[in-house]
Amino acid sequence: MDSRLEKSSGVATIIGSVFMVLTMVLHPAGGDRAHIRQMSDIIIASHSLAILSIIVLCYGLLGLAIKLKSAIVLSYGGAVLFAFSAVAVMMAAALNGLAVPFFLERMGEITSENSGMIRTVLIYNYSLNKAFDLIFILALSSAAVLWSWAIVRTGLLRKWLGWLGLVVGTLAIAMTLFGFVFTDLEGLRIFIGAFVIWLLAVGVALARTSATSQA
Repeated sequence: MDSRLEKSSGVATIIGSVFMVLTMVLHPAGGDRAHIRQMSDIIIASHSLAILSIIVLCYGLLGLAIKLKSAIVLSYGGAVLFAFSAVAVMMAAALNGLAVPFFLERMGEITSENSGMIRTVLIYNYSLNKAFDLIFILALSSAAVLWSWAIVRTGLLRKWLGWLGLVVGTLAIAMTLFGFVFTDLEGLRIFIGAFVIWLLAVGVALARTSATSQA
């Protein structure tokens, strides 16, 4: 793997992870329609940052997949699953953070005549958002499991990174299947927090491996 690609992939993974943390910090708690309108600028900004973080992580984790290509089934399987997770979280962020504020702004004043229709649209949007969040969580967890097993098998990165990813990914999948709710704001913060630790470690490892190979 080209050392420049490896280094840039590591840096991108670190930057994308930091953006994910900032998204969770900025993300306001839910509220009624008036609250959403009042906080619309922050909602749009935080979800736009979430979309940007996924774009940056796509570059970074593509580098990880290329790094691990000797375990081709695990590596490229992880890449496919991550692509699904990226599309899902992009849709969730666009629906919850962009479509809802734009919709409420376009509707103008909420009256007794349109209140029921607005409430129905928001409930449906909320349901779609939860579905995409669930796909994101399971697909990203599965991608981490495949990539982590590839790390353990190939030894191309430190094996403790592989074992850490296996624990985080497997635990997230098991907790989801047994009913733990990661799709609300607090649950998503727990999920993102755990994965950011692994992603940051992977990013640093990629950047350091590149520096070592150049020495």
